[in-house]
Amino acid sequence: MSDSSSLPVGFHVQGCFIPAIGLGTFQGDSGNSLVKETVVAALREGYRHIDTAAAYGNEKEIGDAIKESGIERNELFITTKLAQTWHDPADVEEALDRSLRDLGLDYVDLFLMHFPHAYVAGHDHTTLRHPNGKVCALDIPSVMSQVDASLQPQIDSKLSRSYPATWTAMEKLVDKCKARLIGNLGAWAYVLC
Repeated sequence: MSDSSSLPVGFHVQGCFIPAIGLGTFQGDSGNSLVKETVVAALREGYRHIDTAAAYGNEKEIGDAIKESGIERNELFITTKLAQTWHDPADVEEALDRSLRDLGLDYVDLFLMHFPHAYVAGHDHTTLRHPNGKVCALDIPSVMSQVDASLQPQIDSKLSRSYPATWTAMEKLVDKCKARLIGNLGAWAYVLC
């Protein structure tokens, strides 16, 4: 067994330092009610990598925590993710702009495509669910027998097959210095602003 002194503190990728340990902010048992105070406490304890996503619904709380911490922006590594209802290439920049506004930042260090498959977008990019309880994608009996199918999102097959166009739109955000690195949770690519 290794002791903690042999573990890496972080990694350098295309000129960016990525802290090896980060705080994930997906909702816990209390939803998002404790996110701000948790992030403030983590930053005060030395965490510098904060991972969030538009889909978590807590970017505003995280932005407030970053501001309250008083830590300089260049000391932080902030990751956020493109929600699955924003995969249309024409929507990608607006999605990141909303995240940046909520986070109170000019750029993120890493902008990930949360998943390469897209969901059908409803009003204001909400996720449309199957109204009839039928699942038209990933219909796996052993899994679906345990899941209320009416809660399953509708998959946008066309956008899901054209995720490279979504990726191209994300690359443009690096060129605009709104993201330093981009990636897909299934496959990383490194680009630096």
